[in-house]
Parts: sequence; C-alpha cells; structure tokens
Amino acid sequence: MTSFAERAKLVQGLIWSLKSLSATIDPTSTTNKQMGTPMRIGEGCSFKSFTSDDDYTLHMMELPSGIVFALFTAVGVGDLRDVMRDLYQNLYVELVVKNPEFVVGKPFQFDAFLQGLNKRLMAVRLVG
Repeated sequence: MTSFAERAKLVQGLIWSLKSLSATIDPTSTTNKQMGTPMRIGEGCSFKSFTSDDDYTLHMMELPSGIVFALFTAVGVGDLRDVMRDLYQNLYVELVVKNPEFVVGKPFQFDAFLQGLNKRLMAVRLVG
C-alpha cells in the first residue's frame, strides 16, 4: 500500500499529464504545444473530468490561483463542477483561507473544513 504522500504525487502527475495531453491535442488551439511543455496556470485546454475503464472518474477544477481540486468518484456520477465550486467558495475559502492559522503553501488539517467536506460529500452521495 502506498502512503498518502505517494498517492498525492501520483494524482498530481496524472493531472499534469492529462492537462498536458489535452493542451497538445486541443482542436481549438491556434498553436499546438509539444507534449510536456510547461504551461502557465490556466493555460491550455483544461479538462474537467477523466473516466477510466469502468473503474473511476477523476473530476478536476483548476482555480486561477493554481490550486487544483480533484475528486475521484465511481463512474457515472455526473458533472460535479457545481459541487466543486461550492466546496471551494463555501468551505475552502471560508474555513481554510480565512483561518488565521493557515499558511499559504503549507499543508493544513482543520477539523471544521474536514467535517464540512464530509457533510457536503455525503449530501451529494459521494461518500457513505
């Protein structure tokens, strides 16, 4: 079993790779980037979700600040952009960013945020 830190690195690599691939094959782009070319925050063709072969769906929301929200769900859950926007605006900003103990770039674990996150994900039936 891999540690949480190792899994986080794998997810980050997966998101970077999918974002890079989607920017490379973007049919609306006037300039085609080479796969793996570094991109600025918000640059390129941004994907919203990726579904594996009947195993899971990765839902992603990249914010202008570069923060990425990612949720893994069962296949067929549907579009979670509104849910993720709510998690950002009403939980992350209110309970993390406005928390005086929060330090940008440092890991955090605030009980109120975790409880609110679990409550919201249960409300939309993403966790049991």
